[in-house]
Amino acid sequence: LAVCLWASTVFAADAPRPPGKERRQAGFAVCFDRGAITSLKRIADAHDTDYIHAGARFADLQLRWRTNQGAWQAVTTRQLTEAGKITVRAPEGGAVHHAAWSAGEENSPGPRIETRFEFQNDKTLVWTITLQNPRSESMEIGDLAFQCPMNTKYEWDRDTTYHRRVIRHSLIAGHGSFLFWMRCDAQG
Repeated sequence: LAVCLWASTVFAADAPRPPGKERRQAGFAVCFDRGAITSLKRIADAHDTDYIHAGARFADLQLRWRTNQGAWQAVTTRQLTEAGKITVRAPEGGAVHHAAWSAGEENSPGPRIETRFEFQNDKTLVWTITLQNPRSESMEIGDLAFQCPMNTKYEWDRDTTYHRRVIRHSLIAGHGSFLFWMRCDAQG
């Protein structure tokens, strides 16, 4: 499963940034924090629009699995992160942000979840999700979902809503599926 995000230009450097490690590549200013994106902006954007909702985390995964027709178990990468069950590799100045989580307990391991954000060429940020089964028995994945907490909270202020909020465009249709967000003024 891979999700691609595209942008055509780049973001403002003087705007305050949420906590996390910022990367400025491929036309993006992206803030990563423990396996999720906490800020996504176009560099040199005239209206300094953050596409991620303030205080939210894009790309936290929700997973439901079971083994041997047993009871379903559920976990989120946010829960695993808060429990300290995360490993992050993000070399300084590198084009890759990699995070891995191990679900389940030591005596009953659940799936290993990995995410990788990689800047490619001059306009693409590729997100790859990998699930691994560490057990000798088969594992069934019931659900895999991710959150898209985009900056869609509209306000009575016309300038804020029109220039600093985004709207979603999407179609879910197998291999032809897509999701993208753009400002209400159709710029960016």
